[in-house]
Amino acid sequence: MPDISLILYKDGRAYDISGLAESIKWKGRKGSAARSVSISLLDDNSGMNKAVSEIDVTRGNHLIFSYKGKELFRGIIMSQQQSDSRKMPITAYDNGIYLSNNKDTFVYENKTVHDIFIDVCKRFGIKYSEVAETKYKIPELTKSKTTAWD
Repeated sequence: MPDISLILYKDGRAYDISGLAESIKWKGRKGSAARSVSISLLDDNSGMNKAVSEIDVTRGNHLIFSYKGKELFRGIIMSQQQSDSRKMPITAYDNGIYLSNNKDTFVYENKTVHDIFIDVCKRFGIKYSEVAETKYKIPELTKSKTTAWD
C-alpha cells in the first residue's frame, strides 16, 4: 500500500506503521458525528500486543491516516485486540465520538447560533478557528440531557 500512510503517536513520538497494515476500512455515516478507521495490523508471536516493529500499540494512542499525502483521518485508538491469527485488529475514532456520547443540558436565551456553537465547543474542549457571525437571536432554546452533536 505505497500511497497509504499510518502514523501512530505514542508518548510524544511518531511511528510509521504503514508497513504493518494488512487492511484498512475508513468509515462514517451521514448524520453521524464520528468517523472511524479499522485496521488489521500484522502482529508478532509474543502475544504481548506488540506489532512486528516492536511498537506497543494500545488504546489511547493517536493515529493519523493519509492517502497520497492528504490527511483523511485523525483519531484515538479505542479498541485493540490480540488474536491467534497473528493479526491485531484496532479501531480508532475521531473526536466526533465525544460529541455523540457525552451529554449535557443546554439552556440559551437570546443567543445567536454563533454564541451557542462557541459555548458548546468550550464545554467539550473542542478547538475551533473561525465561526461565521450570525445576527438572529434565538429567543429560547432548552435541550435537557442531550449530546453536543444533537
